[in-house]
Amino acid sequence: MYGAGDGGWTRKARAGLWAAHAVGDCGTGTGTGTGTRTYHHPKAGPMTLMVEFMALPNDEGERVAVYGAEPGSASEAALLRLPAT
Repeated sequence: MYGAGDGGWTRKARAGLWAAHAVGDCGTGTGTGTGTRTYHHPKAGPMTLMVEFMALPNDEGERVAVYGAEPGSASEAALLRLPAT
């Protein structure tokens, strides 16, 4: 399953994981916009994150989502706990 020179994963292993991953629509309309989403992490706790969706100009139908927490908020504290969990 692991291969040298490709970060430890063979292409076949990565393809299998990707094919099994359920991908849903993460935005509406043209794939751009902003909003907030609330998550309940089992160890870090609840957090409400700001999200911005941006269309990728060279990949029709593809978007990137950028998430962040309000500075000084409980959500920021929860988000900062994630690396430790």
